[in-house]
Order: sequence, then structure tokens, then C-alpha cells
Amino acid sequence: MHNKWYGWIPTNLGYINFDFIDTKSIERNYPKFTYIYDEKTNTKHISLKEIQLLSDSSYCSRLYNKIINNKKEHFPDVEIKLTKKKDSIVGTIDLSYKNSIKYLVIFNIKTDGKTRFKFTNIDNIDKKFQINNLKTIKQSIFVILKSIVHGDNHRQKIDTAIKITHKSFKPQKILNSMLTHIKLIERNAKFLKGCKTKLYQNISIDDVAGYISYMNTFVLLFKIKDSDNNIKIAHNIKDNLQSTINKREKKESLAIHFKATALTITALFIATNIVLNPFYKIEKYSLLQFFHMEFDRFDMFIFVAFVWSMVYYVGIRCDLTSYMYGGNDIKYKLFKFFKFNFFKPKGIIALLFISLGIYLSFDLISQILRGLLF
Repeated sequence: MHNKWYGWIPTNLGYINFDFIDTKSIERNYPKFTYIYDEKTNTKHISLKEIQLLSDSSYCSRLYNKIINNKKEHFPDVEIKLTKKKDSIVGTIDLSYKNSIKYLVIFNIKTDGKTRFKFTNIDNIDKKFQINNLKTIKQSIFVILKSIVHGDNHRQKIDTAIKITHKSFKPQKILNSMLTHIKLIERNAKFLKGCKTKLYQNISIDDVAGYISYMNTFVLLFKIKDSDNNIKIAHNIKDNLQSTINKREKKESLAIHFKATALTITALFIATNIVLNPFYKIEKYSLLQFFHMEFDRFDMFIFVAFVWSMVYYVGIRCDLTSYMYGGNDIKYKLFKFFKFNFFKPKGIIALLFISLGIYLSFDLISQILRGLLF
């Protein structure tokens, strides 16, 4: 079994800087760690405790299994040793679980980020533990190394943006994996709905820009033939994602306008009722008595609510028409249904008469019920 694997650790400088491997690049991803630098041998020893990179279970599910099922999930510990050489960084990775499963890795990182690593006990692991998804384990161990050297931070448990290759270093395959990941980011951003889209979509466009910069550096370092098409496609995906984000933000701005206007109208409605409150009392010099008007509180409440509802509708009519016309299929169908009725001045007058008729009918029914009951 050929046991050499290759990957690329991103670098925008064009070379891996050994001095950048420090506590700041570790603590972003691993809260429990120790860091020792041996200046004599130019070696950095990093110990990571109970890392959760290989687990997809949530904190709540782990807590539930621990309390209810009396089962505890074990997380691996990792010992990494990195020694600086003239044109590379060499070292070892020792990943172990408490149930004695171990993965021993020897790696060599060139200054351009090209990484070769080898599992020293892979045959024994295959035979004894029958691990079916061993390539995922290899990819995740490479991600651990990449996160330490590069200092990146990903929401994925197993980061496949830069895939490892078997037997030899395959630049075109690695470049294609970055392009595929960019397309995956765009696809995920498109299908998200609700509150998750607000921040994630803006982060997504930044992630895509970051991977495009990696692709540009990767192409310059390894002189990949016919790479211009990959770069152009990546930029096209970014432009398409930006277009999706722009559409959502414009719709969101209209929705915010509707909400803000509704809050303003509600405040004015409450204020109007407060101002009219003294006129409800029929006294000697009451304004209602002077005009011989017999309104009770409910009538006045309905009248004020109706007036401010009409003001709100007139205020948002144009934006509401635009929102429904440019919305999804359901909104557009509603627009086609209402466009000859309520989106024109004549429609507003018709709506006034319809509302008045509903109110008079409601008032007549109310009087009949009062007569029957009292």
C-alpha cells in the first residue's frame, strides 16, 4: 500500500514563515494547548488536548448521552513537533485516543507550502480497527497541521477546501478542489433562508475572495498550465454570489422600510388616541356635545385605526407594488391579482368605500345584537 500523501498549506507571502507558528495561530482553533519553543534545536512542541475536530456531535447531544445514556464521547489528543530546516519544516504528528487508537505521521513542509506526509502505522490500524473512512481521517489530520502552520479558522469539522492527493503532489487536482469549494460556498449561500443569511452571506463573499487569492498564489508558485480558466470561473462564481447578495439586501431594505413605517404609524395611532381621550366624556363644554356627535370609545378607536391604516397604505403603496412585482412567484401572483384593484388611485377610493361598508355592516350587526341581548 502506497502511504505517501500530499497537500498544500496556503500562503499569501509565497513561502511558509516558521516564525508565524506561535500561540496566536493555535489558540484561534484549540483552547486547550501547550506551546514550547526550543531555540537550540529550532523546534516547536505543540500539545493539543481533547480536540473536537473529528466530531460532528453537538454539545447538547454529548451532554444528553453523558447524563441519560451514561456514554461519554472521547476526543483525541495531538502532539506536534515542528523543526525548522534550511528549506523546509519537518516534524511528526502523534494523534491518539484514550482507547489506544493512534495515528503516527511524519511530514515535510516545503517553503512554498507543498506538504508530504506519511502514516507510519497505517497497516496495523486498517487490520485491527477496520476503519472504513480512513481518507477522512487523513484529511482531518492534514487540516490540523494546516491550522497550526497557516493559522486559519473554519466552521467545517473536516475542511475539504484544499484536498490531499495520494502518491504524488497533483497541483491541478488541488486547484480544482479549491474551485469546487468556492462553488459550494456560493450554493450554500443561495439556499439559506431567514436570519442566517444576513451575516453569513457577507462572510461568504469574503471567504470566496480569500480562496481566489489562494488560487492566484498557488498558480504562481507551481506554474499550472491552463489555469486562467479556473481563475476566471472563480471570479464568475464570486460575481454571481455578489449579485445574489445585492438582490437580498435590496429586498431586505424594503422590508425594513415597511417595518419602520409601521412602527411610526403605530406610535402616531397611540398618540392620537391619547389626544382624543378627553373628548370621550360628554360634558357641558365637550367638543362632541357641541357638534351633537354621539361617538363611544369603540367607534372612535375604529375610526382612528382606519384613518392611520389608510395613511400607512398610501405611504408604502409604491414600495409595496415594487416589492410584490420583484418578489417570488407567490408575491408576483398576488401583484397580478391586486394590480387593477388596490395599487392605483381608483383602487384606494374603492378600498375606502369597501372598508366603510364593512364598518357600517359591523355597526349594524352590533346594534342588532345589543337589542336582542339587552
